[in-house]
Amino acid sequence: MNPNEDNLCPSFPREVTRVYGFPLVVFVLAIIPGFNFTFSGHGGPGWFLAPLCFPSVILWAVLRITKGAQEARTWYKTFFKITIPTYVTVAYPLSWAATKSIEMTFGLGIPAWKFWAIMVSPFPWWYFS
Repeated sequence: MNPNEDNLCPSFPREVTRVYGFPLVVFVLAIIPGFNFTFSGHGGPGWFLAPLCFPSVILWAVLRITKGAQEARTWYKTFFKITIPTYVTVAYPLSWAATKSIEMTFGLGIPAWKFWAIMVSPFPWWYFS
């Protein structure tokens, strides 16, 4: 198999895993009791990882669309037109599940929309204020 063949014919499942794997891991860490200690009220590392989720998706999009063969660029444009709105939509119920899990574990009440905003904001300026 030619190493450049992967760039000409990307695989949808593989690209979903590559691009959205990091945000999915952060959601899993927030939702599953025992793992959600990373989102404790005492500044767990999850709170530092969450604002990096959507910027990582944007970085993947920029790199994939601007690099490689023209055929792959067209495929990636369509891929991101479909998957970014899907990510933003699916992130809300996952944020709700994460905040409920964190609340049940630590008693830390966080509105689901605030967690969602952290997970989907490309520049969470308000997070650091």
